[in-house]
Amino acid sequence: AEDMLVEALVNLNVPTITPTSLPTPTPDPSPPDQILAQAETAITESDWDTAINKLLALRAKDPTFEITRVDGLMYIALRSLGMDLISSGLMEEGLYNLSLAARFGPLDRDALFRETLARQYILANSYIVLNWARAADLFGPLCEQGATLDSCPKYGEAAWSYGEQLKDADDICGAAEYFTASLAAWPNSDLEEEAEDAVEDCEESRRPPPTATPEFTPTPTPTPEGNGGGNGNGG
Repeated sequence: AEDMLVEALVNLNVPTITPTSLPTPTPDPSPPDQILAQAETAITESDWDTAINKLLALRAKDPTFEITRVDGLMYIALRSLGMDLISSGLMEEGLYNLSLAARFGPLDRDALFRETLARQYILANSYIVLNWARAADLFGPLCEQGATLDSCPKYGEAAWSYGEQLKDADDICGAAEYFTASLAAWPNSDLEEEAEDAVEDCEESRRPPPTATPEFTPTPTPTPEGNGGGNGNGG
């Protein structure tokens, strides 16, 4: 249910990227079969940009040449480029390339998952400064999954900033929790002392007050009653 809620929020808050036409290819004087071979080599070397450019040039030279093969290679190149861009933190560019890849074939599960993470990242990033608590909630899962190179630093920043807000509101235990989570995700030696102080203050606030020891009041020893004067046997 939580995952579905996140997806719903993403779709409500992030505009859909409408694919535009592919870039204008650079003319290539090579014969079609040679251009195709060059594109395949580029894909083998994970050189996605070169592969896309070669395939575009091939399509411009001869739109009917190896249509199924060219479309399949174009899908691989665009999908892979989109995945790499998202992993590098270039969300919009990555989503754009995935949307182009979807024109050549349905996106696989991994690509759809990465697409969802990218949209969640964009949504989470929109809460930075405006709502630290919400930003921390959204960046937390992204950090755990290693969605992008900066997901954990983003979560660390959001969690620490929200912890400071809790501290200012006298919620020292809530602050200690977010301070600790922040440093666990993205260590920062300059902040360790403040986090430790918050943890100690929280533990101190949870200790029960000492039980007062009642003062001991000694019971006075009763004085024996006297017998009056002497026994008067005087002579």
